This record gives sequence, structure tokens and C-alpha cells, in this order.
Amino acid sequence: MNDTEQTDNFPLQERKKLGEAIQKLRLERDLHQKDLASAIKKSVATVSLIESGKHPLDYAILVAIARRLDVNPLRLIWDAQRETLSQQGGLEPLIPVFDTLLTKFEEIESESTKKKRKGGRGQPEANGRPKR
Repeated sequence: MNDTEQTDNFPLQERKKLGEAIQKLRLERDLHQKDLASAIKKSVATVSLIESGKHPLDYAILVAIARRLDVNPLRLIWDAQRETLSQQGGLEPLIPVFDTLLTKFEEIESESTKKKRKGGRGQPEANGRPKR
């Protein structure tokens, strides 16, 4: 699938907010658009359009971007929607709860990834049997 054949899984307003969240994290990590483009196998122009909310965004691209930015895709969606939820008033009390849950989930995911890299439990030994 080329850059012009993308499925769009997000409405325009949400795409714009996701683009802003992506750009913010990319800049925080001192990455250039070229670096992100290379990682997701898209052009720099496409990354620019994604960050401005002008390019269709599907889940596969969002996941690829999140991996390169080293965040959970849910973090990008949450960061993009947090302000809107805050402005809706009734959902205000849920924001800190969701922040905490997402942070805990990311910590668990990070620990799991570290264990896998160290050859932790469940990794096969040379004989093909899992380590215990």
C-alpha cells in the first residue's frame, strides 16, 4: 500500500490532535521527521501531513509511529484526547484514574520487554525446551 492508499480510521479532528501528539513526542525525543519517516517506511512529506492532521491515519501506521517513539499507541490516543475529555466536565474525575492506569500498563509492558530481552522465563534453551 502506498502513501495515497491509506485507510482512515480517525475523524479529522482526532487526526489533528493525534498529529500534534506525535509531533510533540517526536520533538521531545530529538527525532527529525526523516527519522520517523524511515522507521514507518513513508516519505518525509507524509510524516509532515500526518503531524498536521492532513493525511489519513490507520491503526497500522499509528502502531508503527508509537513503536518508533517508544510509547504505547494508547498513549498517543490518550494524549490527543485528554484535553477534550477535560473540557467535557463530567469526565474530569476519570482523567487521573486513566493516567495512572495507562502509566501502570506501560510500566508492566516495559518490564515484560526487558525480561524478554534478557532471555527470561519462557525462552527456549538450546535443546528447545523452555527455561524454568
